[in-house]
Amino acid sequence: MKTVIFLSVLLWGMAAYAQERCMNNHLGEPICAPQCGSIHTNALGEIVCGQGACITNNFGDLICSKQQGGTATKNFFGDVVCTGGCEPASDKQCQKPY
Repeated sequence: MKTVIFLSVLLWGMAAYAQERCMNNHLGEPICAPQCGSIHTNALGEIVCGQGACITNNFGDLICSKQQGGTATKNFFGDVVCTGGCEPASDKQCQKPY
């Protein structure tokens, strides 16, 4: 019984993780984040991705870490700072799962 519960929780967790890493575009096609990256919708409703974590800057733009799996945060002055440097989120960073 414990094995069944464990496997159920594991499979549910994997499904939840996969849903967070992919979104459907306006045509219903799945679009996914790069490995260890992130996926978001920008202010225009477009799906964009980053190699690492992304955060919105003071102008409403999504800024992401250039480093795969890197972090993004704001410093004391409200500027976005990233491990490995920062770059804007882009649809070119996204991947199709097929």
